[in-house]
Amino acid sequence: ILFIVHIKELNEDWKFLKPLYPSKLVVAVGIFSFLFIPFYITIENLQHRKTLNDALEYIYSPDYSKEYDINNYYLFQTIEVLESHKSSRNRGLFGDKLPYLTSYFNWVVLDNLTISKEKLNKINEVFRGEKPYNTSNRMGRGDRVKITNIASKSTFDESQQVWKSWIDLELTNQTGRGFAEYITTLYLPTGTSISDYYLYVGDRKEMGILAEKKSALWVYNNIRNENRDPGLLYYLTGNKVAFKVFPFAKDEVRRTGIEFIHKEPISITIDDETLFLGDEREINYSYEDEQIIYVPKAIKSDLKEVYREPYLQLLVDATDKKKIDNYIHEIEKITKQHPNLLKNAKISFVNSYVNTHPFDENWKQQYKEQSFEGGFYLERAIRKSLVEPYNHQTNTYPIIVVIKDKLDEAILDRNFVDLSFAYPESDVFYHLNRNSTLDAHQLDKKPSRISKTNTSISSKASSLAIQSKENKTYYLPNNNEASIILKTDWVETKDIQAKSWKTALELQAQWRSHILNPHKANDDWTNMIKSSFQSRIMTPLTSFLVVENETQKAILKQKQEQVLSSNKNYDLDDDSVQMSEPSWWVLVVLLSGFGFWRRKV
Repeated sequence: ILFIVHIKELNEDWKFLKPLYPSKLVVAVGIFSFLFIPFYITIENLQHRKTLNDALEYIYSPDYSKEYDINNYYLFQTIEVLESHKSSRNRGLFGDKLPYLTSYFNWVVLDNLTISKEKLNKINEVFRGEKPYNTSNRMGRGDRVKITNIASKSTFDESQQVWKSWIDLELTNQTGRGFAEYITTLYLPTGTSISDYYLYVGDRKEMGILAEKKSALWVYNNIRNENRDPGLLYYLTGNKVAFKVFPFAKDEVRRTGIEFIHKEPISITIDDETLFLGDEREINYSYEDEQIIYVPKAIKSDLKEVYREPYLQLLVDATDKKKIDNYIHEIEKITKQHPNLLKNAKISFVNSYVNTHPFDENWKQQYKEQSFEGGFYLERAIRKSLVEPYNHQTNTYPIIVVIKDKLDEAILDRNFVDLSFAYPESDVFYHLNRNSTLDAHQLDKKPSRISKTNTSISSKASSLAIQSKENKTYYLPNNNEASIILKTDWVETKDIQAKSWKTALELQAQWRSHILNPHKANDDWTNMIKSSFQSRIMTPLTSFLVVENETQKAILKQKQEQVLSSNKNYDLDDDSVQMSEPSWWVLVVLLSGFGFWRRKV
């Protein structure tokens, strides 16, 4: 209605101005005037896009060697717009959003994708220092769907000198009701990959589709809401894999299976069932080329045990200027207690950013010069402290000590199990608490939880040393598990073969390259996904999905194309919000009133 009135007014202006000025001038000024606001909005949106991408890169795909400076003004504006788009509240009769500008914003800033609430909360925590939200990523416990039969079959592939093993499961709904879901997790030994999957849909054996992970999760959740027939496999963290099947009718029995490819004999545990796959062969389990070394568990007992030199890596809270004197006192105290750890020691001042310096006589002045703003982004500080020493492979390793009154104020949402290869000596870091005592925390479980109170620093931890063909020394965890060593900063897949163990090993190593160099992964993630498709090997970027019909497959393909053409840090529309155009009854009343007015006139 406003548009019709506006056009009428503009038409009258045109009639008034046309006799007074040349037509070309009126047209030119009109076009400029019409385009000014859209041009201004576009420039603003492009700035929002750049700032948002910078913030997402800093949090989810950082360059640990780069100094970041995010424009907080534009970032907070962008976050407010995104949060308003997700709001389901309707303020007033006509709502609180402008749908056309919202669509344009989504197109220019987000490529018609979105940013999940979890990521918005994380940005707010890091850059605003807001109290962390409860954004637990727990997968859910599932219903009482149980394994009622399980079997395995292993076949030795002579051409590759590797094992291919199937685990076949019979699942039964014991809930006493319909629409139950089976959910579990399983751990893959290092060097083991998933190379196929199937689920019976009725009497039809449907093989899994290997798809981009975000697209597969989106499709699974949408099909699940319609009570259809999806099955799903995808990586959580590290070598932990989620496995879901839905739905189960009352007392229904369903059959499904997973194929694994592995070099040496392994055991896989699903729920309470443990299966041993493959058997010992007179073959060389080791593997080495110009990019990777695979060290099987069979030869670890023959490796030399070594003790590298530890050093203190202090991570100090730099969000509250009032606590400087107290933290300086604590730092002086702990460094006096451990003079043997001061050689090569480093200190990092942690707020939204992480500023790291050698621990020398200037550290107090450097501390006082910090910005003291934002949140205590401990997660990034720990990652940076682990990645940098691993990339250099020196004869030293860090002992991480966090200096902050209360660790529950830290941004520490996820564990570091995906980086477990980078801390072979110990999975422990320490927190010097407000009582001036040390608490131990574990990197690979729930790092925010205390594993041991009132403890002391242990600096006698060993690792295993191995030399490459080039006589370079690498350090491995001293355990009974296989290990993968990266001989280069960036691993690429070469000569991709379907269901090839060598390709699977390269994909695992390539994923570690992504973890160590997240900034490079921005340009390489689509290549890794394509390599996964070509080899039919599931990776942390892909997922095996079984769907019921061709329509669902077409939807999956469409979503996947949308994701692969956009920034990898964007999300699909996981938060469905109704548009804020006026409600239908408002439009009926307005149109009826307009019709009545026309008849009167």
